[in-house]
Amino acid sequence: MKVSIVGGGPAGLIAALYLSRLPQARITIYEKQAEPPYRSSLCAEGLSLEKLSRLEEETGFCSRPFMARQVRGIRVVFPNRKFGLVMQAGATLNRTEWQRAMIDCLRQRGVGFAFGARVPAQDLPDGDWVVGADGPASKIRGRINGQADLVPSTQYRMRLERPDDFLEVFVGRRFCLPSTGHGYAWVFPKGRGLFNVGVGGNFQMLDQFLADYDLAGVVEEKAAAPIAVNGTVFERERVLLIGDAAGLTNPVTCGGLSAIICCAGYLRQALVSGRAGEYTRLIKANGLDPEQWRGRANVFYPPDAVLNRIGEICGNRQVNRHGPNLLARLALAPAVWPACLNLVRFLPDLKRVSW
Repeated sequence: MKVSIVGGGPAGLIAALYLSRLPQARITIYEKQAEPPYRSSLCAEGLSLEKLSRLEEETGFCSRPFMARQVRGIRVVFPNRKFGLVMQAGATLNRTEWQRAMIDCLRQRGVGFAFGARVPAQDLPDGDWVVGADGPASKIRGRINGQADLVPSTQYRMRLERPDDFLEVFVGRRFCLPSTGHGYAWVFPKGRGLFNVGVGGNFQMLDQFLADYDLAGVVEEKAAAPIAVNGTVFERERVLLIGDAAGLTNPVTCGGLSAIICCAGYLRQALVSGRAGEYTRLIKANGLDPEQWRGRANVFYPPDAVLNRIGEICGNRQVNRHGPNLLARLALAPAVWPACLNLVRFLPDLKRVSW
């Protein structure tokens, strides 16, 4: 079984890790960057230890040497500066080194690489299967008449004096993009005083966020890139899409790495089965289809008044280890009931695609 993967970023590499476990697979990855100076694109670089363990269990590739900073969970900061703590161990990654290590691992498994290879829009590589992992502006997606929305994203790598044991996510209407109805800012620690600081939006929005939240520090690197969301088509005949090429991300956060790990497993199952439509069926059955979330995502981004009330109730405490005091405070705040009920309603689906 010959498999051609277009794109050597995290989506293409992780797909190859999963497929390289199939003894009959002969895999070639086509990557437009030269080697060197191959490097990763913009990413907040956060991922749960649960997903990193899943990647290792299912592919044999260990990510721990490439963790920049382990964290205890996520601090969700509300517009009134109150916060709640979601306890789930995770880490930020040194992503370029992580991806280069995947390349080394795949070469040891016999996977071929063609660096500096731009696949023309009108051509598809030879192979029984073609995996489109060629990013937000995917040519492979266009070949199978798929569509996706592009969300702008900007980020600074900064030196800050700040606690670094949690990923920080800042929510509020100011961060919500008209194109999606939701959005947020992030401050993710990289260790040794370095942080990834970004927003869904342009550099003007990012600079305003820094000023309003007193995030004063030295900017060491700037990056901007679109994120592809709301994909409409994931496969057609011998072509399958993954990552930004598919417009498949976490439906609430737009995070891509977790969704890639999930979909790479589904992709392997689909190729083993050989059944048409199996990949799409697995995506939909496991809560990753954007169409299933199109009318839901905004429920996780209520008005600021509701967010502020939730912040007061959280009171800078843990929120995913419910105690009687937290439940009592929720019971006395009817304004937040709809938001909380929606969270409870959609939580089972959301947990399957969580970070």
